[in-house]
Amino acid sequence: MELYVDKTAIMNVIGCLLKDTSLLSNEEYVFSEEDFSDKLPKIIYGALNNLYIDGVRKFDLVILDEYLSKIQAVYPLFKTQGAE
Repeated sequence: MELYVDKTAIMNVIGCLLKDTSLLSNEEYVFSEEDFSDKLPKIIYGALNNLYIDGVRKFDLVILDEYLSKIQAVYPLFKTQGAE
């Protein structure tokens, strides 16, 4: 049986993380890359989490794009599917 994945809910979580970076350190809501089944949300979550670990406390699409542009293995996917 195939597992149902609510892609809208996943992107809502990504949007919440973009708006409120403190969710990444909130012990009540624990996230990991395994929570995101599709490649693009997994890439975006990983980037946001890494930026947060590096001390970035305010995200926007420019910061995300700049970060991902340095990772050639994922940037083309982000540009074609994530920056629509």
